[in-house]
Amino acid sequence: MINEIDMSSMRRASVDETHSALLEIIKHIDKVCAKANIRYFAAFGTLIGAVREHGFIPWDDDADLFMLREDYERFCKVFNDYPDSRFFLDNVDTDEFFFLPFLSRVCMNNTIAGGGWNEHKFHTGLWVDIYPLDYCFTDIKETEKKYNRCKFLHTKIVYPRRQKFRHCRSIEGLLKLSVLKLFSTKLINKIYRKTITNNSPDKTSIVSFASTYGWEHSKFSASIFSETVYMPFEDMNMPCPAGYDELLKIIYGSDYMTPINRSFKTVYIKK
Repeated sequence: MINEIDMSSMRRASVDETHSALLEIIKHIDKVCAKANIRYFAAFGTLIGAVREHGFIPWDDDADLFMLREDYERFCKVFNDYPDSRFFLDNVDTDEFFFLPFLSRVCMNNTIAGGGWNEHKFHTGLWVDIYPLDYCFTDIKETEKKYNRCKFLHTKIVYPRRQKFRHCRSIEGLLKLSVLKLFSTKLINKIYRKTITNNSPDKTSIVSFASTYGWEHSKFSASIFSETVYMPFEDMNMPCPAGYDELLKIIYGSDYMTPINRSFKTVYIKK
């Protein structure tokens, strides 16, 4: 496990080193997808970076990709058919301690990203998040209800239950956390899977059940993803949805090209 890394063998990575490592993860994902005929797209901040910067946003410390559900499930199945000791597919099926049932991560071994790494049992290496995209239910209102149910799982159960008991500052907080701890990742995954199972999809609309931006920022026209365009991204060409402008305006608003600085998390790599 990542937690067994001897910190004396690690050093803090620069922004350029972090971006270089993230690019290596993306290139491995690209290699797997090319060999298995799987489509993927830049997502969220990574898509903004492709459009605006032709590379990483200067303060980005992770990367995000989209895959349609069918491609996502197949990617998870075939990932280990193309082994590379530098990388690890982290999700609820490969890591019993992974806490996010609604997405997968490809992590880089022998790296550490973020604080509190020694408090977690799951892989805490530098990562690229892969978000599955699902077709909406024929009843759009039903899709919205299910999206809100998933968002509730994300924001009210999955993330809060990661808190440590010693960080609780009140009896009420301790009781609340005790209840949340009763929800195992397996149980949450079971609820999530049951929620998104769709036997009558409306293939004109797509939803990101893993997004926490809100319903109005997480439902898209399927036509946005019907074609792929490639944009320069560092030293590779990044696949992006042809409707990237419409997509980014839905998620972030019409001013998505305006930079907004944020903090850069601490990343460690091998000396």
